[in-house]
Amino acid sequence: FDKKMRNQARKVLLVLDNATCHVHGAQLKNVKLLFLPPNTTSKLQPLDHGVIKCFKNEYRQCALRYVIARMDGCESASELSKKISIGDAVDWIKTSWKNIGQEVITKCFVSCGISSREVERQSDLFDESTAEDQLAELSKLAGIEYDPESFQHEAAVECFDDYSADWEERLLVNESAEGSNSVSDEEFSDTVCNRQQVKLSTQATLRKIDELIRNSDEMTNESVTNLLFKLKNELERIVVSEKNLKQSQIVSFFQKI
Repeated sequence: FDKKMRNQARKVLLVLDNATCHVHGAQLKNVKLLFLPPNTTSKLQPLDHGVIKCFKNEYRQCALRYVIARMDGCESASELSKKISIGDAVDWIKTSWKNIGQEVITKCFVSCGISSREVERQSDLFDESTAEDQLAELSKLAGIEYDPESFQHEAAVECFDDYSADWEERLLVNESAEGSNSVSDEEFSDTVCNRQQVKLSTQATLRKIDELIRNSDEMTNESVTNLLFKLKNELERIVVSEKNLKQSQIVSFFQKI
């Protein structure tokens, strides 16, 4: 990292906690190390002000997509859990960290008092929102009991809007962003007719991709493995979107008295 900063002609301040893995006294030219005082990380460390929470939320989204995409092809939760590999977990970690935007990191720094006035002004422009109804709907889709009190507890640490505790809601909204949940009778009829065929095709494709990924250790080209993981993630999104498709009930068109 110091060499990279030197090549870019940049001087940076690297803030670290007092973890045993952080070596004191390192001789660096373009990086200055600043160690936080003991027992103060919960107040001063951006990771404790939402970064870790955002990462966990993203990771849970990846895990939930995996479960929803394969739950129809397994007879039990035990069977499904055995299909999760270390490679899957590593890919979820990589994807989760990539999905955490710069604005999230910025707001977490602002929360612990490390910022400039301009950064604070820009951070205030972001609105935070939750959607408990969508969260409950996706929880039901995955067969998970929804507890509003637990949701409120998880949301105690504020963060950038898309990374608040409604991770299930974000998943639901993202997979439905290109279309409406309400479909016409003709569209719904076509979907029902083709649903089983699409489901089987997608499940079979996912199984093939999982098999290719398991055997990808023999591949010398890392880009091939990355493409397989990317394809798998996109197929999982398609399955979640298809499961979320539903026909509006006739009572939805009438105002309740």
